[in-house]
Amino acid sequence: MKLNHLGSVSLSLAALLVSASAALALDANDFASKLTQQYAAGSAAELVLGAATVNGNDVTFAGFTITPKDDKPVEVKTPLTFHNVAEGGDGSYTADSLTVPDVDYTDEGVEFSAKNIVLSHLYVGSAPTADPLQSSRAFGGLSVGPITVSKGGAPMASIAQITVNNSFKPSQTEAQLTGIESNGTASGISVDLTKIDDADAKAQAEAFGVTQLNGTIAETASWSMPDGHLKISEMSVGFDELGKLSLAVDVTGYTPELVQALSTAGQAMSASDNNGQATMQLMAAAQKLFVNGVSLRFDDASLTSKMLAFYAKQAGVPAEAFVQGLIASAGAMTSGMGLPPALAGLAQATIVAYLQNPKSLEIRLQPAAPVGVLDFMAAAMQPDSLIQQVGLKVLVDDQEVTAAAAGTSSDDTSSDDSSD
Repeated sequence: MKLNHLGSVSLSLAALLVSASAALALDANDFASKLTQQYAAGSAAELVLGAATVNGNDVTFAGFTITPKDDKPVEVKTPLTFHNVAEGGDGSYTADSLTVPDVDYTDEGVEFSAKNIVLSHLYVGSAPTADPLQSSRAFGGLSVGPITVSKGGAPMASIAQITVNNSFKPSQTEAQLTGIESNGTASGISVDLTKIDDADAKAQAEAFGVTQLNGTIAETASWSMPDGHLKISEMSVGFDELGKLSLAVDVTGYTPELVQALSTAGQAMSASDNNGQATMQLMAAAQKLFVNGVSLRFDDASLTSKMLAFYAKQAGVPAEAFVQGLIASAGAMTSGMGLPPALAGLAQATIVAYLQNPKSLEIRLQPAAPVGVLDFMAAAMQPDSLIQQVGLKVLVDDQEVTAAAAGTSSDDTSSDDSSD
């Protein structure tokens, strides 16, 4: 009896192990299905994953094929390994990370290499749709680098590392996602301008005295979904010894519903020759979007002086004389633009102030109250009131420029920006 009992227990354990293994395989297939659905929901291409291999909680796919709409399929034999895959109670999936083997390929004599490719904190929804909330929480982190582009073995361009970090409120897997904060950088950017194929561009770079670019790209943003408050604190690109261009945007009304409406209208416009209805949908959706502020800023680190020296040389005059000539003709240049007097005066004063002290230039839109996007468009059609309606301000070297200062000396062309 004891032997029979032990045999029965052994058979039960064996059956349990077999069924657990089968369930895990089914989970891998379900994970693959939902992953491809999520990709299709946020892309115009189709993703087909290779055969799945399960090792504990890790799932590896033997390559993948991407078929863009109206184009030929692209097959990639690189395996994809998702680490510590887990199924949630609602049928969604999470994975600690996705690692991709280093990528190296050559196309028409140009070699491309990307190493250390890792995505972390991945999320796949239980019922993937085009809902922007699903695509926005797809991953928590991304790291790639170094990335290099070479020709004939000689480096042309490289990026030391790209990193992106996303955090979610209350959590990445929460059904009612309320906020996302994101920051990213592309550091150690290097471009050898002597290796570019365009002879004219190469000659111009040499004339500017710039043969190498070294820089960084950065972004910092937050999105509160209930009220659609999207704040891009920084989106910048900067190159050593040249300058840095930065954009900041603050809007409200950018809700998931608006994102979905804009996406639907955009798809309708691309799918039809008659865009009238889709345009009306787009305009209706845009009525819910309001601008709180915008800033576009350039911090100079010698680019301006290089450009002025270049054009002065072309004109055959000393750089200082060339600058003074531009200052003297600023009024004529702006008056020929067809701008209303206030805007023309502001443009003239800005040109004069910046040429006299080219350190930084910033254009701000600071309306007294949030302004609808459509109201911005209407204001552009009435330039006489544009400055007041959108709260237009121009700062040179962090000092506000006024139209009344046009044609005066550098000491008088700007006033302290009391709003800072």
